Amino acid sequence: MLDFLLGHSIWAFRSGELAFARGWPLWLLFALAGAGLAAIVFTLLRRSELNILQRGVIGLLQFAFLALALLLLWRPVLNVERIRDRENVVAVVVDDSGSMNAPHGQQGSWREQAVRALQDSGALEQIGASSELRLFAFDDRAQSLESLDALPGGAGATRIGDALTTVTQMAASVPMAAVVLVSDGAENGGSLDEAQLARLAATGIPVHAIGVGPEQSDNDVELEQLQAPDSAVAGEMLRAVVSIRHQRQRGTRVRVYDGEKLVAAQEVPLPGKAGLTTVGIEFPAGEEGVRDLRVALDAVNDEASALNNERRAIIDVDGRPRSVLYIEGEPRWEYKFMRRAADGDRSLRVVSAMRATPNRFYRQGVKSGDELKEGLPESEAELDAFDAVILGSIEAAAFSREQHEWLKDYVDRRGGSLLMLAGRDGMGDGGWGRVPVQALLPARLPGGPQPSYGSLSTRARLTTYGEESPIGRLDADPVKNQKLWSELPSLTDFQNIGPLRPGAVVLLEAQSAQRADPLLVWQRYGRGSTWLLATASSWRWQMRLPLEDQRHEQFWRQLLHALAAPAPSRLLIAS
Repeated sequence: MLDFLLGHSIWAFRSGELAFARGWPLWLLFALAGAGLAAIVFTLLRRSELNILQRGVIGLLQFAFLALALLLLWRPVLNVERIRDRENVVAVVVDDSGSMNAPHGQQGSWREQAVRALQDSGALEQIGASSELRLFAFDDRAQSLESLDALPGGAGATRIGDALTTVTQMAASVPMAAVVLVSDGAENGGSLDEAQLARLAATGIPVHAIGVGPEQSDNDVELEQLQAPDSAVAGEMLRAVVSIRHQRQRGTRVRVYDGEKLVAAQEVPLPGKAGLTTVGIEFPAGEEGVRDLRVALDAVNDEASALNNERRAIIDVDGRPRSVLYIEGEPRWEYKFMRRAADGDRSLRVVSAMRATPNRFYRQGVKSGDELKEGLPESEAELDAFDAVILGSIEAAAFSREQHEWLKDYVDRRGGSLLMLAGRDGMGDGGWGRVPVQALLPARLPGGPQPSYGSLSTRARLTTYGEESPIGRLDADPVKNQKLWSELPSLTDFQNIGPLRPGAVVLLEAQSAQRADPLLVWQRYGRGSTWLLATASSWRWQMRLPLEDQRHEQFWRQLLHALAAPAPSRLLIAS
């Protein structure tokens, strides 16, 4: 009956989309309908011989006729999509990655089992009878196939999202009806995130997934993600973050290889239930050159496949040591012990100028007698030769107006880092809150008759940001790291740095009996960053600890690397 009256089945109306072929704006349709309704009401109200019921019936019929006439003028159509035989493309995409090719008993690999099932069931012939069949294989990339017998056997990486994107891009040139995906679902390329799924959904092409193998392995560990720095300095200690997908294992071991050379290994405890565990592992950057980094998990007992147990990364190791300029206004212990901590790191070059008399600076670490011969940089180019600058207890008046502008541009344009240390002539007490560089600092330095620097017994405590930063990492284990920080000797001085700016990040706090104040603070500014360390007594960590304890040296080396590493290399053009 519906087919006879409407010309189409009810399923066409349910799946189709109603539209208007005339192309006129819909607002005009509603405007004319509204105007017609107003005219009908007006004319009926003038006919007093009709009662209310008669007026309502006549008005309803008149408006229905008007609405029908307007709809016909707009030419309503029903758009229905249907697949025409042999005129649409169906793509069958088969996972050919390492996990699919791993042997699984007498029946062979999952890839072999999937191919046999597709061929023996006649599914490919049925698809080919109604549509144009196109075959693809993928691992870390997709490639077309003449037949399933030509599957090459791919790499260990599986990038399902990239493969689906490559295949669905054909929809721009051919009528793509559907995609059939055959995979074990072991996506380990990070290509199937929410954004990628949204882009695939926007194409409107249905994707039919056929799962191969068990939904979840009971005895498998997978190195799901590896985060490692892209570049480093020769001799620097680096940190890689690995995410391990596991079932009910109690532990595994992470190994780091430089090529085939083992450079680090670490036991990783697991909670004994399925989930994701993320840990960090430290390893040396090695000599200058390109490092082919391979991070692997030890296979657990009777693990079905170890092909998903490793990841690779490339690290460019620069042989040029990072240069740090340290300007100090007076001889003090912090200067001595900081230099001693940096001397053991050949990836750092600390050039220091300490004011010994009002007109004379004592220099250390210079390459020649002409470098910093006046104690302070004599040109902007001389300042830009350094990756980071540290200012100790020295007043702002010791620098000329030009040198203050150089310091500001050094951070903003050069991309260098500036660290200010506490001291009787440092920070606000040295007048640094009244010079151009104050606008770059992570806090508004106080300035007034009362000194902000003085004696105060405090203990350094990591903040949440400090726990995540490599500066505060004395041990890879978070629990041991907190214990090592809590056991450090107390500090004996402190300097108030004033209210923090909105972009400031506190890494360390000075915990006293009454309160907790910012101790180590930083923020980005322009291309570089600025830092404040509100104490000058970290040297007590070395003096009050056993000689073999390296926590003071480790803290300062990590801080110096954090200062100098982000600075871009200078571009020198020889004439």
